[in-house]
Amino acid sequence: MRWPAIVIDNFFNNFKDVEKFADSLEYTHSGNGNYPGYRSKQVHEIDYDFFSFTCTKMLQALYPMNYMDIVYNARMFFQTIPFEGKGFIHQDDNEISSIIYIRGSEAGGTSLFEPKRYPFDRNSYIKHKEKSFEKEGKINNLKNYEKHLKQHNSQFKTKLKVNFKPNRLFMFDCNEFHEADSFGGDRLTLVTFFESIRMDDYTTLRSHVTEAKKWG
Repeated sequence: MRWPAIVIDNFFNNFKDVEKFADSLEYTHSGNGNYPGYRSKQVHEIDYDFFSFTCTKMLQALYPMNYMDIVYNARMFFQTIPFEGKGFIHQDDNEISSIIYIRGSEAGGTSLFEPKRYPFDRNSYIKHKEKSFEKEGKINNLKNYEKHLKQHNSQFKTKLKVNFKPNRLFMFDCNEFHEADSFGGDRLTLVTFFESIRMDDYTTLRSHVTEAKKWG
């Protein structure tokens, strides 16, 4: 993996204001069925200063010395999942993924996984997910959903579990297999997908944390 997994508690100093901001937004589903629940508009369209501040603070965890010289592209959404359930183990299509927990059950954390054996069915996620969710992101049939979830997730074993805690940031490499442990019926998070990260002189970046592990 290119990027390390990082957990930071008490991420926002004004956490209650962030929660209030999230509660003031409208939530819809894109209709493509790629995620459960509902999302806000991209945050940079709503409040660019908040978007920029939050991205910069996250990158500061990876590059404490030169984070101001980093150029990035990122998508950020508030996401709510107002029903019970559990996530499909999957990968994201970007560089770094992050989640900040705002509200939810204690069981609503995130876990990272690895396949139990190779080769494994890489098309399993798409195949089972499409049979489990409606286009609006709702579970179409609970019994059917649980069957496909179990068939797909049984291919993996847990390698890291990060518990839910309000105002906790969890960042990880997009190539990590991961899932939401539980939706809990009222899960509210801030999710960010860094699609590209580089220095402003186009130098390729690697995390200082990763390099320290390599040479330490």
